[in-house]
Amino acid sequence: MSVRNFTLCCLPPVYRIRKREISVYNNKPNAAVMGRWIAIAVLAAVFLLYLFKNRILVFFPFGLEKIEGEMLVFSQLVSEGRSLYPQLGNTPPFIGCNYPPLYFMLTGFLAKLFSPALVWGRAISFICAILTGVIIFRISRRSGADIAASLIGVLLFYSLPLVNFFSSLHRIHIFSVCLAICGFYLTMPRSDSLGRISISEIAGMVLMALGTLAKQTAVWAPLAYFIWLGTVSRKEAGPAFLRMLLLAVITAFGHIVLLVATRGRYYDWVVYYASGIYRSGRLMLYARWFLTENFVLATPVLLFFVIFFVSWKQTGRWNILLEKGRMFLKSRLHSYFFIYLILVVFSCALAAKEGSSVAYFTEAAALLSCLTAMALGYISRQADGAVENCAVFLFLFLMLIHIGVNRRVISRIYPIDIEFIAARDSAVIRTIRRTGGTLLCEDNIYAFLTKKAPYLVNPFIFSELAKRGIWKPDRIKSDIKSGAVSVVCLNFPAEDPKAALRSLLGKELLDSIKKYFPYRVRIADRYLYMRKKAMPAR
Repeated sequence: MSVRNFTLCCLPPVYRIRKREISVYNNKPNAAVMGRWIAIAVLAAVFLLYLFKNRILVFFPFGLEKIEGEMLVFSQLVSEGRSLYPQLGNTPPFIGCNYPPLYFMLTGFLAKLFSPALVWGRAISFICAILTGVIIFRISRRSGADIAASLIGVLLFYSLPLVNFFSSLHRIHIFSVCLAICGFYLTMPRSDSLGRISISEIAGMVLMALGTLAKQTAVWAPLAYFIWLGTVSRKEAGPAFLRMLLLAVITAFGHIVLLVATRGRYYDWVVYYASGIYRSGRLMLYARWFLTENFVLATPVLLFFVIFFVSWKQTGRWNILLEKGRMFLKSRLHSYFFIYLILVVFSCALAAKEGSSVAYFTEAAALLSCLTAMALGYISRQADGAVENCAVFLFLFLMLIHIGVNRRVISRIYPIDIEFIAARDSAVIRTIRRTGGTLLCEDNIYAFLTKKAPYLVNPFIFSELAKRGIWKPDRIKSDIKSGAVSVVCLNFPAEDPKAALRSLLGKELLDSIKKYFPYRVRIADRYLYMRKKAMPAR
């Protein structure tokens, strides 16, 4: 393998290698490239399932997980011109106070223009997920990956369970990833030299800065850009410094405006949440989370080991391999890889707080997809069919295990995984469907699958929703008494003395349930309370 070929693989080229791609595939037998087409078929099936599920979830009128209620409240606050960031200590610790305001400004504008609804935030997440996949494909192609490898990278992004999960919710994660990766793509140079700053580069810098105003973790994109600019040749040090300075000024300007507009309260909340997250130091929990639930994050590392093995096998000389390693460090690809590893480490560190690992996982997922596409493209060009198939099947094996493991994890933390409902839950759902009226439940999945108008309970936004008239405990008690609520689904028995502490409903509503719903049925670990005796559905 020549130095030129390695450079074509690693640098963000303007060199087009489509003719060479065609010749490579024409010279390989069909069996040699079988692995990648199997991978594309499997991931495409997961992608179609993703589209089908999200099409349903986007238009469901009620909350699908607990934080969506807070996001909707914050969007309504913006639509009414009220402050998002109250004085620290004067209000319960809402998760939304930890986020910058850009996403809430957009959804608040739509709420004011039309009406407050979860569908606007979900539609933004869904559209941003599709756009992110397109940008991943373009980044992979511009960085030297062939069409098939780039397509695998895109489908990998949509197949990751947490990406799949967040792209159908009124949540901020996919929106910030989309802004960051779009900005990252626009700043990729289209020639060997940096030259003058183009309009597209300025637009990319603005998008990266806006990404940090949507979610703090989007800072990975400017950081990766800084790392890459820091490795250019001395001849281009001047243009690189100007780009660094311009991006820093644009980003700093946005955060200074945010600081002044919120009177520093937003940053008070950020410090408050950060201090709470880092109080735990359970190292073994970090290792368990990485090794058992998100080990697929190690895929690029394994594939790059395959790359260097292929290079060493072809050359047989360590000095040439080291020279190619130095060229890798000077390419844009290493900035992807370095930032990716940082995101993985932060994800593991945040795993001590249940669910907090997703803070960096969605960002790592975008780079995981790009790096996997680039690595598979490189292996396809430089290795024989057997090595390529081994690499692809290794990737696919890790991916399928990851999907299976993480679906259970997500359904435990965020119970909306509608494709894989446990048998015990099916009996609960059938029993609830046989009743009329309204469902009062603590699990959003039952409200969705039974298609009833539910009261969804969320302790974190209880006081705020009560002030705004969205949460009406007196109305619920009245409906319980009058018969409008026909069935109650609880995670704990209302008769348990500690139920008021463990349940999201509170003691007052639990007492009403015990009084007006005399018949209790236990199905697995769920408790159904009904007005008249009914046998559970089989």
